[in-house]
Amino acid sequence: IGLTRDQGQGWGGSFASAVSGALGATEAMEVAAVDSDIWRLAANDLLDGLKRLVEEEGADVNGKDSQGCSPLLWAIKNGHPTVAKYLLEHGADIEGSGFGGMRSLHFACNGAKENLVILLIDNGADVGSTDDAGNTPLHWACARGILNIVIRLVEKNANPNAANNQGATPMHRAALFGAIACVKKLVEFKAKVDQTDAEGNTPLHLASKVGFEVVVSFLLANGANPAAKNKQQKTPKDVALNKDIAALFDS
Repeated sequence: IGLTRDQGQGWGGSFASAVSGALGATEAMEVAAVDSDIWRLAANDLLDGLKRLVEEEGADVNGKDSQGCSPLLWAIKNGHPTVAKYLLEHGADIEGSGFGGMRSLHFACNGAKENLVILLIDNGADVGSTDDAGNTPLHWACARGILNIVIRLVEKNANPNAANNQGATPMHRAALFGAIACVKKLVEFKAKVDQTDAEGNTPLHLASKVGFEVVVSFLLANGANPAAKNKQQKTPKDVALNKDIAALFDS
């Protein structure tokens, strides 16, 4: 997921790059790029062929392709639970990282695949693992707005206040992408509404900037500080997308 051109303006290159880069990492992975049999079979849900390679030819279930990804990561990315389960049963490393330092649970959350999230958690996946940008699976789930996954992760002790390399928390991600159901649930889970990222932005700054009225209203009603200033000395009202959003701070 990346910022639009308008959403990226005024926030500085580091913040915009972190969102468009880290949260869009898997778009660079295409099935066509899979360069050998075991990865191709896993990516395309071809279980019988995969079994033959593993059981008869001794293929390495943890081998990495040219993009640094294992067969398990391809199966997870493309939404193949039967193949993923088989690979896990045959020694696949559930914490092996691939493109962008993402692990299997990051891919499942990014892909909004709740069945795979359940499978991975049941097999001991680390809900607090981080990718190269410092994003946890909860960051990815909040950016995608998948409430059921958010709930599962936090119930398994995922930290709702974990900050990535740019200081952004899952609440920042949910606010930035207008995931109001996730914002509400994070508040229930005691996530901080005024935590600041590396540029001093609170979740309220982000929701105001991109124009998510319902998120702005909810955050204001739940204790977010309308006077908070970022490193540019701007308040959430100062960065409001339009007059309607700005008016919310006067009501």
